[in-house]
Amino acid sequence: MSDPTEPQGKVRATTTERPRWTTGRVIAVVAGSVLLLVSLGLIAGGGALAVAAAQRDDDGYLVTDGVTISASGHAITSESFTIETDAGADVPGMLIGDAKLVVTSVEEGPVFVGVAPSADVTAYLADVRHSTIDGFDGDTPTYDAVDGGPPASLPAETGFWTASTSGTGPQTLTWEVESGDWTLVVMNADGHAPVTAVAAIGATLPMLGIAIGVLLGVGGVLLLVSLALLIGGLLSASRVERREPAPAR
Repeated sequence: MSDPTEPQGKVRATTTERPRWTTGRVIAVVAGSVLLLVSLGLIAGGGALAVAAAQRDDDGYLVTDGVTISASGHAITSESFTIETDAGADVPGMLIGDAKLVVTSVEEGPVFVGVAPSADVTAYLADVRHSTIDGFDGDTPTYDAVDGGPPASLPAETGFWTASTSGTGPQTLTWEVESGDWTLVVMNADGHAPVTAVAAIGATLPMLGIAIGVLLGVGGVLLLVSLALLIGGLLSASRVERREPAPAR
């Protein structure tokens, strides 16, 4: 039963509240979320590179773990790889720095390690039984075997090697990287078969520090921008509008 003393046609004043989710604020929150993910990815990448950089050896090289390579022929080679740039002859060295291959023969005899233009290696091993590493199954190399006989000359007696080393125990081949088509070769120093050794490859990567700085710097800036967008959008949307309903008729 209504109160006769209360005026008819009026209602008590009430308020309704709703977030101010305007189009601009929705875009700000979405953009902030995307930038947040990108910034975290960049920072994570920079952090991972920083951890890797801390693992340099005493000579400043980042070196992979040793992998056993073994083949029944007289040589084991890498696939031909190309280092090429239109920016200048010094760019490969600036990006990669110096490279090195550390090889230890599983046998007691001396091992030979060399790098040379691919055309020269192809000519030297044209009729030689050897294997080319063409991939990996987990940590195990896979090979493409080529039939043939023994080499006509010992590897150290040829003059086409850009860099080479031989001897017993661990042998470290260092090479100042430059443009061209290249092939790495591992043989027994006396050319006999089979070849079994443990190999690890490394490089100085002089630009790594700059890459870490760029990733962390850009990631940090994007993180600040994303937080500003998210906080601004969410705080603005959390403010409410107070609305009074129209009087009842």
